[in-house]
Amino acid sequence: MGYSYILIYLFLIFHSFLHRSEGNFKFYLADYLKGYKCLDENISFKMASSRSKSACAHRCWMDLTCSSIIYYPDTGNCTGCTSFTGVADLLQSNSVFYKKRGYQYIGCYNDKPRILADYNYSPSQSTENCLALCRNKGLPFSMTEYANECWCGANVNFAITEKIPESRCNMTCVGNTSQKCGGSWSGNLYRTGV
Repeated sequence: MGYSYILIYLFLIFHSFLHRSEGNFKFYLADYLKGYKCLDENISFKMASSRSKSACAHRCWMDLTCSSIIYYPDTGNCTGCTSFTGVADLLQSNSVFYKKRGYQYIGCYNDKPRILADYNYSPSQSTENCLALCRNKGLPFSMTEYANECWCGANVNFAITEKIPESRCNMTCVGNTSQKCGGSWSGNLYRTGV
């Protein structure tokens, strides 16, 4: 009896996660065109036909190179793209082209004094993690700093800071060593797309 309760509990958690993903999909990928496909189709990824559009949206949202997706309702296929450009898809008129509300890299900035107020630490910090964290808080700015720090904020006072050479943001992210996560009193500043 206890085993079945555990299975039901796990199902409810999974179901809740799917609904949350669907909500994010509608919020962040609401701009769509029916009967379109991506101009640079297959650049980022192509989901298996068994996956849902929410799964595709989540994959796109976590991939910095993915700016839009094309979803085929009849097959469940979903493809990622690196641009917002769509072209007419004459073979499948019910395809839906979704544009992701994208992030924007602003540059490497001096962070003394602090330019964002909301501090977060993660032992697996990456650009994606920081962007997602700040987006989920509804904040338009995020900044990775000192390899494992993520700063979020509602605004940046550009009058008290300065853009500095990219070489000052030379520390690799602890969660993704192919990315840069600022430096000492310097950070990679982004607009989250919120």
